[in-house]
Amino acid sequence: DEVRRHPPKIGSTITFRYNGFTQTGKPRFARFLRERFKE
Repeated sequence: DEVRRHPPKIGSTITFRYNGFTQTGKPRFARFLRERFKE
């Protein structure tokens, strides 16, 4: 998988999906979708 070999740089803005939140307010089962680029 190309994204795993070359992940976005630290500080990049990304989009991710998740299934609700934990009791402490963190996203549950978060997974990367895409990197967002500035327009």
